[in-house]
Amino acid sequence: MFVLNLNDMRSPKVEMLEPVAKAETREELVSFLAREEAPESWRDGRWGKSFKKGSVLEWYNKPYSTDIDRCIVEVPSKEDYAQQLYEAAKQDWEEKIGSIPNVAQVSGVVEICLDYPLTGEMLKQQLRTKGIFDLRHNTHTCSLCGYECGYVLQQGELYYDSGCSCTYQSNNLEPRDWQSLADVYNSLTDLDRKAEFEKIWSLV
Repeated sequence: MFVLNLNDMRSPKVEMLEPVAKAETREELVSFLAREEAPESWRDGRWGKSFKKGSVLEWYNKPYSTDIDRCIVEVPSKEDYAQQLYEAAKQDWEEKIGSIPNVAQVSGVVEICLDYPLTGEMLKQQLRTKGIFDLRHNTHTCSLCGYECGYVLQQGELYYDSGCSCTYQSNNLEPRDWQSLADVYNSLTDLDRKAEFEKIWSLV
């Protein structure tokens, strides 16, 4: 999707571009500009106009040829725009709300309430509270050689061990963010696997 932005000659901020039309392609907007242009510039009182009388573009200044790329810009589709807003809102929620542990204080140990989606920050704080900085959680086995792949916690830093030499990598420990691990837990539907995860990562 592309949007045409032009200067409204009536605006007190005439130097500012504002959206006036949209189309699926840039070429459609270029053709639209040409189609709406008057045969020659004309006067309307104190206004000098370049587009046809009655056109949706009548009160807009014609862009110079060198300004076309500035005036016609690509914008995301409705679906992509909604996804961007969702991701931004999700990030904002994670920073402002998700990082607040949902806990009950029991004998000085933080217990996480698992009735709600687990966040990476909650998981990290839980392990730090319990003084756990090193562990391993094997999640699957390499189909070629049987190597156990999975998440690795080393000195408080989270990694993923992606496998043996079958993956043609010299270093299989790849840094991971905590939310990726929390998302693994939140996606589990098998109760036995959830219980195993909770035990390994000291959630219970």
